[in-house]
Amino acid sequence: GTGDLGLLTLPVDVEGLVSTPVLEEELLLVTYPSHPLAAKATIRPADLADQAFVLFETGSITRRLVEKFFQEERLQPDIIMETENVEIIKAMVRHGLGISIIPWQAAADDVKTRQLYCSRIAGHSLQRETGWLYPKMSRLPRPVSEVIRVFDTIKPQFEAERAEVPAGGRLPDAARRSLLASVRPTVVCDGSGDTKVDGDAVEDGDAVVVATSGSSGQPKAAVLTHDAVRAGAL
Repeated sequence: GTGDLGLLTLPVDVEGLVSTPVLEEELLLVTYPSHPLAAKATIRPADLADQAFVLFETGSITRRLVEKFFQEERLQPDIIMETENVEIIKAMVRHGLGISIIPWQAAADDVKTRQLYCSRIAGHSLQRETGWLYPKMSRLPRPVSEVIRVFDTIKPQFEAERAEVPAGGRLPDAARRSLLASVRPTVVCDGSGDTKVDGDAVEDGDAVVVATSGSSGQPKAAVLTHDAVRAGAL
């Protein structure tokens, strides 16, 4: 499918597209709470030498950041599994099958409920960057610039992990057709809330396409109504 605007993990270097950094996410070490590393006041790179790791898949942007850290510290991790799904990673860590390095935002709820333990690695600040991706053009379409403006308004909520985007109404037919050509989204936000559509073609009328990379850089789409985005800024 096609879209006007995406929010993806950077860097993305594609001819004809412009990327603009928006957010930074800190990558932290995660273990189960009773893991020996969780008892350490400070975790140093050398402490990771004999650990089993469950990591994001090879080639993903997040994996490349983690591999760069391993190379800098001359570590050869025992990687027992790799996956693009952070929920699978967390489940394996919770069951004691390995440890991992994942974004704090992905681990925050599990840390709060004491299902996971999170820690920085001494001497390292691991960060991944998220940004907008859109076609290169002399002037951004108004719907695209509006989404960016609204996101800038609610950005502090995202950074504080309190972001909520309620569902809303529809744009006029003509505006909706101009915004969506052929999109096969994962989720549609409508009047009844988030509705999984399992890849079926989106209804001709859903307003804003937001594509996210997960960890792999491969787009996955969600469609938000225009009113939903506006409501999220209130």
